[in-house]
Amino acid sequence: MSRTVHSLAELVKGTGRNLMEQSEYGDAIQQIWSLYMRSHLRVTQFQKATLNWRGAPIVPYEITWVSPDRIEYVTAESLPKAQFKHAGDVLGGDWDLLETRFEDTDIYEAFAAHFEENVPWSETDFFDRITTQIRNGRTRWDCDSIREFEQRCQRLDGLYEKIRENGYHSQRELAEKNVANPIENSQYPVPERFLLDEITVNVGRDGDLLFYDGRNRLSIAKVLGVEEVPVWILARHEDWQATRDEVARNGFGDVDVRHEHPDLRDL
Repeated sequence: MSRTVHSLAELVKGTGRNLMEQSEYGDAIQQIWSLYMRSHLRVTQFQKATLNWRGAPIVPYEITWVSPDRIEYVTAESLPKAQFKHAGDVLGGDWDLLETRFEDTDIYEAFAAHFEENVPWSETDFFDRITTQIRNGRTRWDCDSIREFEQRCQRLDGLYEKIRENGYHSQRELAEKNVANPIENSQYPVPERFLLDEITVNVGRDGDLLFYDGRNRLSIAKVLGVEEVPVWILARHEDWQATRDEVARNGFGDVDVRHEHPDLRDL
């Protein structure tokens, strides 16, 4: 199930979206995708609830609201992009080392320059990097041509204006209000929007919230100074889970961690 859903996710999130829109079977494919997604949600939540022997419960896909300022660093590339595979996982390793600040990435710098200083997208390092990769035959940001990427940048302007004018809302809230996603060419089922379009973080060994996915929205939230954004926690470092277990079993006591940590609120 997990491998199948992950493959479908890559199909839908990549250039396969264009194929779905152009195909006469597009609606049927989207219905199958939605069914798989809902099934995956239920199966993963059941597995983590019944097989987790740790002291602190793990609830995959649970949304929590946090300040964008708390998401300072990026998850290291040693943790590959396998969003569905890692849902609810507890992992060891050095993927949580604080190496790259989100605000030092060329993506965030482009957003800040464009929206705060009116710098055209085409004059940013981020634009140069992506267009160079597209010229070299790679599909980047769901775009196969420079023109498609330019159009996507224009849609980023639309997303920024929506958030600036209406405030920041979770994907579930937007879906319930039937608000279309300005980044994509069409509106997708609720499960896909919930999982693929929400900001995703991992929790490092010391409780750091590490960016994993949702760069557009996190960049805009930081530029606008949004107080809180909804995120879902994908994976936790095993040392952090040990801290959660200790708090769940014995309370905070001498645990050296801030009580207001979003991943400890329900313990």
